[in-house]
Amino acid sequence: MVGTSRETVSRFLTTLEKAKVISLIDNKIIIKDKKELLKYVKSSE
Repeated sequence: MVGTSRETVSRFLTTLEKAKVISLIDNKIIIKDKKELLKYVKSSE
């Protein structure tokens, strides 16, 4: 997410976490649903 503001990245990660696509544990991102994550990434391009 080069060139993206911290606020935007934070909102994106929060959205993914609420959708149960990722978990944020000990400052690490744990991917729970790779297919859903790819949908989010493709839709944000």
